[in-house]
Amino acid sequence: MANEKLDISAFLSNDKGETSIVKIAIALSTVDDAYDTQLVNYFSSKGYRCVITRAGGRGDNFKYKLFRNILAAAENAEVIYRNPENEYTIYRCVEKIVMQMHDELENISGGGAKIGIVSKGPHLAIVVYGSMGIPGMNVDREILAMDVQYFSLKN
Repeated sequence: MANEKLDISAFLSNDKGETSIVKIAIALSTVDDAYDTQLVNYFSSKGYRCVITRAGGRGDNFKYKLFRNILAAAENAEVIYRNPENEYTIYRCVEKIVMQMHDELENISGGGAKIGIVSKGPHLAIVVYGSMGIPGMNVDREILAMDVQYFSLKN
């Protein structure tokens, strides 16, 4: 077993045997930084539009940086086409991600996250993985939040 090659596509399939854009976004947001470019290039060669970005900040500032960085990265890397409908789709994704992290965001001294953004056709997935500091303690809380919007992107 130790000498067998690991086929990444086996981990990225959904229950129908299709590659899941959510699982790709999870992989992008959690991969070691040294493999960012390699993984983005791999999925791009398979027909997915994807990018990795980051965001960090304190308190409410962290929420705003998430939206700005995600939107800018998605548009600059052409994961989405620049138009009001797609920008609103990004906004909806980030809004749902922030709601998942609401309790953590209320009580953080600062946070940092790596973000995987993937689209294929009209579908978009965004995954945020990182850590948030608890005020007054030398403790970081790991976070993972995601959203997927099916049939939402416009060309």
